[in-house]
Amino acid sequence: MPVLCWCCLAVFVSPQLERPGLWSALANNPSVGVQRRRYCVEHLFRRHVRPGMKVSELARLLDKPTWLVDTEVLAWSDGTKRGECFDGWCPLRDWPAKGGTAFCILPFTGAGPDGEEVWLRVSPKMARDSFIEALRAPDLETDEDPFILEVVCFPGIHF
Repeated sequence: MPVLCWCCLAVFVSPQLERPGLWSALANNPSVGVQRRRYCVEHLFRRHVRPGMKVSELARLLDKPTWLVDTEVLAWSDGTKRGECFDGWCPLRDWPAKGGTAFCILPFTGAGPDGEEVWLRVSPKMARDSFIEALRAPDLETDEDPFILEVVCFPGIHF
């Protein structure tokens, strides 16, 4: 009988029973293969990130993400494209009509085309550099701590 890999087994556990630290620890571990690390990032977002959370709460879930690369985070704040991705197309339902800033995180883009993108809409608006800094520093004291209004793992599930 074939043995399932550890990350495949973890998918069968209810998100309410598992700790998000499982996914963040594996995603941050450079000794884990890049494809599996990307898989862990995707599942961390799919299983534990929800609308209504603050960016600071997301930062605590990510736990100082060593995998987060500045060039893999794109931002759109006013309907104007800020990066090269889908010619400005965005899968978020309520953006730009309901405002805020749309972010697209493309984890491990150098690993090939099989990964998903994570799209977030936060409000009030937040600068891209502030967003990246906030995700890397869960204890960062800031006056700017927007709420996550939408999360999309694309292709895939809309929250």
